[in-house]
Amino acid sequence: MQYNINPIGYYNGFISASRNIFLTSTVGLALFTYSSSFNIKSSIEVVKLISMGIILFAILYGINTTHGMNKYINMLERDNKVLQEDIQVNLWKNYTYLNTYYMILLSLVLIVALRRFVNRNL
Repeated sequence: MQYNINPIGYYNGFISASRNIFLTSTVGLALFTYSSSFNIKSSIEVVKLISMGIILFAILYGINTTHGMNKYINMLERDNKVLQEDIQVNLWKNYTYLNTYYMILLSLVLIVALRRFVNRNL
């Protein structure tokens, strides 16, 4: 079967999106820790809220990216066609698992950060 989207190109897009997830979440985490350097309480709160928003964006971006790749892998497997040697679907699945684990870890970090934020402002 001839695919409209080249599998290698799709995989490269997935890897690029995964890198963007890691970078975006790193910016959010760095901003969260940087917020404690402010002296004004309202500034600390605003920067922490912004950083948690960035982390939430990274989580949602990761979920969307991983879901899209899983759908593409399922389509490749459903077609049951012999693929080129450089298209290693089993390895691609491992990368989706890594993204999933990272999204779970980020979600836990976000939950802890939100809980601390709410408890300190009550």
